[in-house]
Amino acid sequence: MNNTNRPIGVFDSGVGGLTVLSSLQAMFPQEDFIYLADHAYCPYGIKSSSQVASRVNQIGKEMISRGVKVIIIACNTATANAHQLIQASAIPIIGVIEPTARKAFQVSKSKKIMLLATDLTVKMEAYQRILSQATVYSLGCSAFVPLAESPDRSSLRTRDIVANHLKLLQNQDFDTIIYGCTHFGLLDQAIQEALPGKNIVECGKPTGDALAEVLLHQKLAKNTSTIGTTTLYTTGDPSIFKEQIPWYKESYKGPYIW
Repeated sequence: MNNTNRPIGVFDSGVGGLTVLSSLQAMFPQEDFIYLADHAYCPYGIKSSSQVASRVNQIGKEMISRGVKVIIIACNTATANAHQLIQASAIPIIGVIEPTARKAFQVSKSKKIMLLATDLTVKMEAYQRILSQATVYSLGCSAFVPLAESPDRSSLRTRDIVANHLKLLQNQDFDTIIYGCTHFGLLDQAIQEALPGKNIVECGKPTGDALAEVLLHQKLAKNTSTIGTTTLYTTGDPSIFKEQIPWYKESYKGPYIW
């Protein structure tokens, strides 16, 4: 197969990475995508670094064996533990942390930024290293992942849990929030209700901009006007996966392969 016609692989621990995939599909409608939700090991954010790195390596090797031309790690925790895969890979691998951090730095006027992420992502301090010229506050929010995976993510109960977890931040001095977990975009309403008036930076668009550079410089862009296809996989129960993502199926208008 011509390199340009090969699919782009995208993976996350669950449904959160679909927020990144949606952005990529909008930016690159002609490209084919393979998406894997690693539900059998979700959530990543409460596991050890070595456990996450092992999953990242295994998934990366599987995607490479399926002939992808680029891998997008649509998970902050996985990105922070992807060093072995990146070093060993012969194809481009794009994580979400660096492009998202740089976008937040551009957006923030005060250079005071709040990172909401899983406990392991906070512990790894990858955002803090990239944003060394800003003041970065951080809060571990691993408890948000199952809320985002739940079909009742917009319920009053979910909003109350989010508000209670974030109430200590209401008087802190920052103007920008990074959703340092791709699941958190699914809780956007609840987070913005708890912390109103802040700039919100999600991972999708910045990661898409990084992908655009790779496709251009490595001449990997698919040259066609036909809308690409997307194949979704899960390591968990497919029926549960389908129930979790009515919002994605409604927003995605291209060919749908399951």
